[in-house]
Amino acid sequence: MVAAAMVTEMTRESGPTQESLRRAMSDAAAAVPPVPMHPLLALAETGASMFGGDMAEVRRSLGRIRDHADPWVRAVVRVILAHMGINHGEIDDAAEQAADGYARFRELGDRFGMIVGLSGMMQTAMARGDLVEAVRLGEEAHGYATGGVSPEQGSALLAQLAWARARQGEIERARADLERAMAQSERIGELADAANSSLMLCEIALLEGDREAAHGHADRACAWVESRGHRPDFAQTARRTFSRLGCLAEEDGDLEAAKRRHVQALGDLPNDALMGNPTVAALVEGAAAYAAARGEHIRAAELLGTAHNLLGYRDAANYEVCRTLPLVSGVLGEEAFAAAYERGRLVTRDEVFEQADGLVTSI
Repeated sequence: MVAAAMVTEMTRESGPTQESLRRAMSDAAAAVPPVPMHPLLALAETGASMFGGDMAEVRRSLGRIRDHADPWVRAVVRVILAHMGINHGEIDDAAEQAADGYARFRELGDRFGMIVGLSGMMQTAMARGDLVEAVRLGEEAHGYATGGVSPEQGSALLAQLAWARARQGEIERARADLERAMAQSERIGELADAANSSLMLCEIALLEGDREAAHGHADRACAWVESRGHRPDFAQTARRTFSRLGCLAEEDGDLEAAKRRHVQALGDLPNDALMGNPTVAALVEGAAAYAAARGEHIRAAELLGTAHNLLGYRDAANYEVCRTLPLVSGVLGEEAFAAAYERGRLVTRDEVFEQADGLVTSI
């Protein structure tokens, strides 16, 4: 029943909405007995809370089944907590939970679960700047996926692996792998993943100074996501795409077009509770670049600090951070910059959601 409800929502021609998924999961969860026969159904309550955007209740529901009698459920709890930690800037706890979940799935011989754990471990390794370990973990996960465990995950994992390689300086190999991942995703209809690979190619082009190629990659991503941004499976990539288009317009000198795109990226954020902190931080970093272009250097420094708080670390390799931080600190001086940056770090996720596109319209 749970699977049928989800399939019905995900296959609607117009696509699901967060509310329709929440309703479907809540209705299905209500029909699950207190002690379900299948271990997967032990997660029904968690799923209903997650699609409802109540992350505090998600954590409580996971706590109730953390020591479940079934070892598979115990492993799943750990990897869910890991990915929640990544999405809320709790890198150290996420790393611990992902490694624990991976070890439990490995003991069970569940390679699909191992892939999920490895993905979390890879993301936390990148957050810590351990790119060698991130590549190693990505290669293991991609090997399992393409070895027949979950071929449909292969392109998304290849994109993650390529991004780690790009950060390591293997640009040509990363570009080739991203092109391959994007083509594979498009071929199987995973257009959000295809757009995500295109955005990574866009950032590589920007870091290399090829603005024409960057525009092409961003425009292609936009063609895939703009009409689908209302769907939960497209929302994060759509917002990142609009933010990137805003940054490109700002660097082109069209500040009004930049403002429109940044407002589009941050619009209606309070109703998008599933949005992970890495995406929200990227939107805030884009707003920081826009603030700097408007001459609001103190505000730009504060926004960079807020992005740091959301992520749990400063993403110094990010293109917007690379170009905005030295500009702003140079104008303000180190002392004034540090003070503004630290004020920004006091801003919480809830406060960002309350401000939403006001982060841009107030500049």
